[in-house]
Amino acid sequence: MDQSAASLCRDAWLAGIFYLPRIFVHYVEGKSAGEDVRRLVVMARKLYGFMSIMAVIALGLGLWLWLGFHDSGTWLMVKLVFVIGLIGYHLACRVMVGRLQRAARCPAPLRCACSTS
Repeated sequence: MDQSAASLCRDAWLAGIFYLPRIFVHYVEGKSAGEDVRRLVVMARKLYGFMSIMAVIALGLGLWLWLGFHDSGTWLMVKLVFVIGLIGYHLACRVMVGRLQRAARCPAPLRCACSTS
């Protein structure tokens, strides 16, 4: 039961974290076409909130399983590097959602991800 709950939360987190950039693309395309993109901002905010809840639950259950099995092998260290990378990507997505909400101008290197033109 514990492992299946952790897997379910992890899968929901990953689905959200990899779908959110697609919402960013739709936002940029809609904005450049002069369409109303407010619903995409709401979608991005709600998806981020959902995937954040799933991330916290998945990380908590993963930690609990790790402490329960007392595993400390090389594979675990490699896996932890990837988890830290996902957490960093999750936080970068938060920055982008915040920019969508504020409709702020992005720096030139990030202009393609949150264009306001």
